[in-house]
Amino acid sequence: MPAGPFGADPILSSETASGWIKKSVLAELPWCCQVKWTMEVVCYGLTLPLDGDTVKYCVDVYTDWIMALVLPKDSIPLPVIKEPNLYVQSILKHLQNLFVPRPDPGSSQIRLCLQVLKAVQKLARESTIMARETWEVLLLFLLQINDTLLAAPTVQGGIAENLAEKLIGVLFEVWLLACTRCFPTPPYWKTAKEMVANWRHHPAVVEQWSKVICALTSRLLRFTYGPSFPPFKIPEEDAGLIPPEMDNDNPVDLSNPAIISSTPKFQEQFLNVSGMTQELNQYPCLKHLPQIFFRAMRGISCLVDAFLAIATQASVEFRRKGSQMSTDTMASNPLFDASEFPDNYEAGRAEACGTLCRIFCSKKTGEEILPAYLSRFYMLLIQGLQIADFVCHPVLASVILNSPPLFCCDLKGIDVVVPYFISALETILPDRELSKFKIYVNPTELRRASINILLSLLPLPHHFGTIKSEVVLEGKFSNDDSSTYDKPVTFLSLKLRLVNILIGALQTETDPNNTQMILGAMLNIVQDSALLEAIGCQMETVKVVVDSSDQKRAISSVCSYIVFQCSRPAPLHSRDLHSVIVAAFQCLCVWLTEHPDMLDEKDCLKEVLEIVELGISGSKSKNSEHEVKYKGDKEPNPASMRVKDAAEATLTCIMQLLGAFPSPSGPASPCSLVNETTLIKYSRLPTINKHSFRYFVLDNSVILAMLEQPLGNEQNDSFPSVTVLIRGTSGRFAWAQQLCLLPRGAKANQKVSIKAHKEIFNFEVFSRNSTNTFVPEPRPAPKNDVGLKYSVKHRPFPEEVDKIPFVKADLSIPDLHEIVNEELEERHEKLRNGMAQQIIFETSIDQKSEEEWRKKSFPDPITECKPPPPAQEFQTARLFLSHFGFLSLEALKEPANSRLPPHLIALDSTLPGFFDDLGYLDLLPCRPFDTVFIFYMKAGQKTSQEILKNMESSRIVQPHFLEFLLSLGWSVDVGKHPGWTGHVSTSWSINSCSDEERPEQDDVMISEDVGASIFNGQKKVLYYADALTEIAFVVPSPVESLTDSLESNVSDQESDSNMDLLPGILKQPSLTLELFPSHTDNLNPSQRLSPTSRSKRVPQGRTIPPMGPETKVYVVWVERYDDIENFPLPDLVSETSTGVETTANSSASLRSTIPEKEVPVIFIHPLNTGLFRIKLQGATGKFNMVIPLVDGMIVSRRALGFLVRQTVINICRRKRLESDSYNPPHVRRKQKITDIVNKYRNRQLEPEFYTSLFQEVGLKNCNP
Repeated sequence: MPAGPFGADPILSSETASGWIKKSVLAELPWCCQVKWTMEVVCYGLTLPLDGDTVKYCVDVYTDWIMALVLPKDSIPLPVIKEPNLYVQSILKHLQNLFVPRPDPGSSQIRLCLQVLKAVQKLARESTIMARETWEVLLLFLLQINDTLLAAPTVQGGIAENLAEKLIGVLFEVWLLACTRCFPTPPYWKTAKEMVANWRHHPAVVEQWSKVICALTSRLLRFTYGPSFPPFKIPEEDAGLIPPEMDNDNPVDLSNPAIISSTPKFQEQFLNVSGMTQELNQYPCLKHLPQIFFRAMRGISCLVDAFLAIATQASVEFRRKGSQMSTDTMASNPLFDASEFPDNYEAGRAEACGTLCRIFCSKKTGEEILPAYLSRFYMLLIQGLQIADFVCHPVLASVILNSPPLFCCDLKGIDVVVPYFISALETILPDRELSKFKIYVNPTELRRASINILLSLLPLPHHFGTIKSEVVLEGKFSNDDSSTYDKPVTFLSLKLRLVNILIGALQTETDPNNTQMILGAMLNIVQDSALLEAIGCQMETVKVVVDSSDQKRAISSVCSYIVFQCSRPAPLHSRDLHSVIVAAFQCLCVWLTEHPDMLDEKDCLKEVLEIVELGISGSKSKNSEHEVKYKGDKEPNPASMRVKDAAEATLTCIMQLLGAFPSPSGPASPCSLVNETTLIKYSRLPTINKHSFRYFVLDNSVILAMLEQPLGNEQNDSFPSVTVLIRGTSGRFAWAQQLCLLPRGAKANQKVSIKAHKEIFNFEVFSRNSTNTFVPEPRPAPKNDVGLKYSVKHRPFPEEVDKIPFVKADLSIPDLHEIVNEELEERHEKLRNGMAQQIIFETSIDQKSEEEWRKKSFPDPITECKPPPPAQEFQTARLFLSHFGFLSLEALKEPANSRLPPHLIALDSTLPGFFDDLGYLDLLPCRPFDTVFIFYMKAGQKTSQEILKNMESSRIVQPHFLEFLLSLGWSVDVGKHPGWTGHVSTSWSINSCSDEERPEQDDVMISEDVGASIFNGQKKVLYYADALTEIAFVVPSPVESLTDSLESNVSDQESDSNMDLLPGILKQPSLTLELFPSHTDNLNPSQRLSPTSRSKRVPQGRTIPPMGPETKVYVVWVERYDDIENFPLPDLVSETSTGVETTANSSASLRSTIPEKEVPVIFIHPLNTGLFRIKLQGATGKFNMVIPLVDGMIVSRRALGFLVRQTVINICRRKRLESDSYNPPHVRRKQKITDIVNKYRNRQLEPEFYTSLFQEVGLKNCNP
């Protein structure tokens, strides 16, 4: 050892050191150099062996000296007392030597280490003057000695095993004390994290960690939930680990300058030289507190968003846990208290209120929130929504922007704030400018959030009716004595206010998306009101009648819009523009089908037809009052072929659908269910077969199939009869025509007239069948004694001729007596006598004839004119074509400069494949068809098989779900249904199946409760159709049930009995689509078609016509809203096939070609209030949202089915509008007709064509 301050330099040994290292001796050291030299000696002494008392003396000295930071004593040297932090830092560094493991530690080292740990623990607890540097050294000391002893593998009975509990306990306690008095810097936290991870193999480490965590949690619960929350009981010893002085810092203090300025440094600056205090506002830094407060609230808001997965894309599990954590800690002071400060802190208040709204809106289904938190939150909303004296526009905007889902979360008592939200919406939505909010938020986003809230409020008046809302404010925030807030109001009384808001919003809205949302909301409330009125539950019934002028104005507006879009310059024409025009034509069709009487107005009809002409030809025939351009003179130049197709579809709608839907076949088919097979089957003439028809094509677009033989029913064989099957672009139609010489209504009068004449004149009229054959009315009997008779002398010239005076020319011809001589006189007399005799003779003959005529009966059977017998042979096809103007010389000529065939051509039905192609044409639908797959998802389910099995029993699902199903459509039998069934293999059946065809399947036993799986598409589906579209609602069932159903099909009686087993579902009357119901029972099984025979009718080697795009929508009923994120859409997409995406003879797996993210899904979640929350997924496309359902909307039980169905129709229309490969039904049919014409045209010369008309069908013409 070097020489010390005592002047001697002997070698220090344990024997010599033990003699003078005494606390009493060292206490007298006056100089710093002496103290430092002594500390070096003590430091060395701590490394000596433990066989003597030297190490013990060194520990005693150091544990005594470090108490200088707690309470100075006489045993401590004066230099240490003067600068305790400096010496204690060195002492702590020296004490590390004690914890170095010895070869043979023994109990003495453990005892000394415990002594040091207790001293350090007391130092940290009681010292009030310890500097940051000393705290840091103390923490490093504890980390280093823990790492020295605990990092190595555990040795049985070693020093680490004995000291582990005390070591880690002291470390955690001192660390928490440091957090209270001198918070450790980030490097210390990182070092502690890495070191503690190296000690986890010691049980004591984990045990002490658990104690600390429990102590912190217990304190957090008391701080968060208050004393009323059930306490988290922990031992008193563990509770003591948390320093009592650890306060609960509140960022809201940033809004109180008095608290911020209470720190010592501020107080020091507050006193000027004269000792007078200054005003707080004189310090510029305090003026920044509002901005600082806002940033603090924004920081907390970012944390909340992170936990709620709003700002970041966190995992599902993290999202769920984060939301739960945010809900558990929602009552902490920073957010609730932040809404109660002056307006200069309004930005921070707005941020805090918005964050609280997002927290409460993230409530999970079934999650409970204490009433204390809800009440504080509702009071916060009420204060933030004030629009009177205490209005704060940033807070109001923040609450609205962050509250759209608020009424969808089943928050208890949330309805108490409905009037206040309505008042806020009355301020925002009718205001076009929103000038008071522009400086804070985007007006469009604010209006959109307001509309979303309005969508949640609309069903409440009808749902709650006369229930009164509770009074909450009681005038607290309003000085107006007449304030409506102080009076309870019924929910029904709020309806008028909501409707006024809706109308005001529509009048001021300029954003397209917001406008669509408002229109969807209007349809929602109108439909709900109409349904409520229909069931007689409306308290205040208001009849709304749309004036015809308003209807005309609406149609005129659509027409004007089409004209404007079509007249835009050519560079602006694009596919999107044409899609808009096509959508406008579709809108026009919807309007016309809903209001067909509008076309009774001449002006309206003219305007609509002009628009159709504009779409088809590209221009109007009449552009001004005097300029008229006829159709034959115009060059067709439509805006695009898609626009032309849409205009043609509109024309078809006007000519064939308006006033004619549903057709006699029912709503499932707008066409006739009769084809050649049906006519052959039901006719009573055995000689009729498929070759008995003549086939003609008109204008390359209409196929006529003519049957000239009578059907043998009520038609009279003596009259010319023809049955025509008309296949056009709009479908197939059947007409039976008969040439009648009298109107059908005159037959009854004719029978009465004939009977009367028989009775009066007692004669028989010649007729083979007087009741059906035309018989002219008989001639009336002559009556000569009726009237006046006049004797009139007939003159060759009128009497006026005698009065004309003669002229010389008249006298130039002499009279007869002037030139008669004797000879001539003799001749003249002879002639006179002959004439007299002739007169006498003729008079006698006339008298004799008159006497004979009087003796005869009238009329004379011999001389009476008789009608010829009726003709028995007719060429009725020729008569039909001729009478309707189709048969002419010009119609048979090839058009000049055109590839089109003549206006009238014949088809050769004897060519192979003709009838296959004709049946193929019949398979092409006449309307767009859509498919909806409906699923039921119970709480907690995640797999597709679990979801599919829910449909096997009605007891598994909620009763409202079964009620919702039948509100979508009506039940139809797949085997007999002539419309779309959800799969191409069973759709558009013309001939229905019978129960006799499946006698073996009748023995199949069915479970007592089949649930909604009866609508799985094998036996029955739910179906809806209107004039413009048809939808099949399919409820998929598990694969096992699907296979069993394919192998066996129960009879109609069994299927109907299953419907009776569904609780809450009324049995739907079966829709009879039989054209001849009296003949159905007489058919044998071979004449009927089974539900699975559709694929057999498709010709071999041919594929199903392209019908894309596949338009299917999923509707999912979820019991728990949070399970939406777990819905197994990819698995269910592969389970739901419509056959459109594949070919008839394809062996590939039936998988959808639509990307999963683009599959539209409508989620329906029933709320505790009896209303339903809507979630839309994948339903938006190029043209934004689809209405009437809007994401986040709440709908009533009454309107749910209608709104879902209408949304499905609009979604599928939008899909077809966006598709590049879609052709309308009439276009696909027209293309197929053209193909048939090209393949089977009978190329005859004109003489051969005329000759064939006079020959019987099947006879060979002159041309070999």
